[in-house]
Amino acid sequence: MPARPDPDAQGMDPEVELMVPRRIAEGRAVVRAVRTGRTVLINLELLNQAQGQRLVDFVAGGVAALVGQTQRLGPLVLLAAPGWVRLVELRGGEEAASERP
Repeated sequence: MPARPDPDAQGMDPEVELMVPRRIAEGRAVVRAVRTGRTVLINLELLNQAQGQRLVDFVAGGVAALVGQTQRLGPLVLLAAPGWVRLVELRGGEEAASERP
């Protein structure tokens, strides 16, 4: 597996932003954040189901175009991250076999 870049050495932001959008249009801010190297947790609880799905579709498409990644963490929580972020699923305190790049 190739070495991961050091976020601090490359000016990448190791912080995670939390967003609770009230409108679908706020999805643009998520894509911009990922484009600048930030990871975003999106809590969809303030949107109805149709709005939430539209926002998820928009963010997933925009982040994929940036060669980033998205992951559903629950029914109302989405993670959007740059491609260099290592996402590892833990099951029972151990890494699962399906590590995401």
